[in-house]
This record gives sequence, C-alpha cells and structure tokens, in this order.
Amino acid sequence: MIKYLFGHSIATLLLFMVWLTNSGRPGGEVGMSPFVLAIMLACQLGIGIVLSLIFRKKLRSRKDFGVGLLVYLVIFELVFIFWGDKPPIFEIFNPTYENGVGIAFSVSSMIGGLVIWILIRKKEKTFGNNGYKT
Repeated sequence: MIKYLFGHSIATLLLFMVWLTNSGRPGGEVGMSPFVLAIMLACQLGIGIVLSLIFRKKLRSRKDFGVGLLVYLVIFELVFIFWGDKPPIFEIFNPTYENGVGIAFSVSSMIGGLVIWILIRKKEKTFGNNGYKT
C-alpha cells in the first residue's frame, strides 16, 4: 500500500504542476502554491504511511485497498483544517475561491487517486490477487 501512497503523492504533484504551467496565471497568484501542496502532501503521506503500517494486515483485497485509498484522499482534504483553512473540496463550486488554486489542489488529488485506482485494477487483472500484497 505504501508504494501506492507515494505514487498518489507524485501523481498529485505532477498533475498540479501541469495545471500550473498551463493556467497562464501570474506568479503572484500561484507563487507559493507548489510549496503549500508539497507540505500538504508530506503531511498526508506521513499520516497515510502510519495508518497503512497499522492496518497492513487488513489491506489485502481490492475492496480494502479502495477503502484505504478513499481514506487517504480524505486525509488530504482534512490536512487543510489543521493548517487553519477550509478543505478545498468544500469550495469547489464557489467561483471566487482563490482563483482556482484551491480547486486545483482537490482536483489534482482526485485525479491522482483515480490514476492509482486504475493501476491497482490493472495490476489485479495482470497478476491476480497477489498484486495487492505490499
């Protein structure tokens, strides 16, 4: 499971950087956002690794991996609360929210989670249930 957590963090950061370079926004609007995202991903990764080590014997089936990945995505949204801000997913339909940077945090995380879920499914079809052993 830990390798999927690292994969999700890398995919989220890459997707956000692709959005950032293609958005055409000036540096003042998005200047510190990659740094903030990296801090949030580091917090999420630390919490996710601890939880996956605690529950590693329970994370054996596809259903368990799906629940674990969903909990990991929720952790990303909840990390913003500890830093004193609202989770960006709550403001996804608010057009005035931070010029879309916060929305890009959530969307890149969700797309990264979807990519990891697809990789898990592909690995299951290729290797069977042994693909879940970490």
